[in-house]
Amino acid sequence: MLHPYEHRKTLASSSYDMLLAVREFCQQKSIGWNNNLYLSGYSQGGGATMGLQQKIESESPMAFALKGVSCGAGAYDKTSFSKFLLGNPSSGLPVANSQYIWVMQTYNRIYGFNRPLSFYLKEPYATQVQSQGTAATINVSLHLALTDTFRAGILNGTDTEYLNALKENDIYNFVPKTPTLLIHGTDDKQVYFLNSQNAFDAMKKQGALSVQLVPLPGKAHDTSIPDYLVKTLQFFSTLQ
Repeated sequence: MLHPYEHRKTLASSSYDMLLAVREFCQQKSIGWNNNLYLSGYSQGGGATMGLQQKIESESPMAFALKGVSCGAGAYDKTSFSKFLLGNPSSGLPVANSQYIWVMQTYNRIYGFNRPLSFYLKEPYATQVQSQGTAATINVSLHLALTDTFRAGILNGTDTEYLNALKENDIYNFVPKTPTLLIHGTDDKQVYFLNSQNAFDAMKKQGALSVQLVPLPGKAHDTSIPDYLVKTLQFFSTLQ
């Protein structure tokens, strides 16, 4: 089965099911656990963490004693992030382009669009991805690799199928009940800082009191990780 990369519902449900399995295992093996739960993840894991938090708080708030959540550099605002990438020059980093295209392929499959790669990508990029998958090296700004048809449909709002898929995968549109930390490097050229800023602004606008945004000035996607780890541990230590 292909990994459902950056698909909100699958990330949340699979993480939740694993938690249930761990708890059952602890019970079977008589391993003590006070049911307190701390959630954290980075990059795709940041989105998975926020999706899991939303699922627990809205569907099963009594299942675990959720104490704190730390989300690092996740793509929480799929709609705005995608529009930014399609309408502006991006880093051209092959690893970033591989991730963006992986998301497109995931949604194309999961939502049953079944469009050929040539609908999304110009040549020679469509052929490269078709033959090499996520290993394809595309080192130009993403908007230059995408077809004018696909870009126009997103930017002018006519590709409602794909826009609806993006909206369904926007994770941030809720009010956290648990103390929540959003950590993100301001110079992140893979998952742009706008994701955390937009999520924080939306949550505060809806009345969230327990969410904090921690920008890491000048830090990139990889160089933010040590700070993310330290700040997460410091944050959790205040919530014992």
